[in-house]
Amino acid sequence: MSFEERLKKIEDSMEKKEPNSFPKNEVTFKHLALRASTDMISSLMVGSTLGWGVDHILDSFPCGLIGGFLLGTIAGLWTIYKTLLRIDLNG
Repeated sequence: MSFEERLKKIEDSMEKKEPNSFPKNEVTFKHLALRASTDMISSLMVGSTLGWGVDHILDSFPCGLIGGFLLGTIAGLWTIYKTLLRIDLNG
């Protein structure tokens, strides 16, 4: 077998994937639910903690906590949205 034939065989066996996409066989509902819940909880915790810190520094309770919670919610939903855009459902 010549070099070109072996190279062609290897190239045919390799799947060409986009660099920032999930393969279809690795995306399950359990995977998506775990990823979404982790992203949302971590964003809410970070936003609320920062808001609490602002409240503590500025003595403005509960304005900073509410604002941080809302910003954390927006950040979590944005992260989930970006993750869902990267999923390749066609293969």
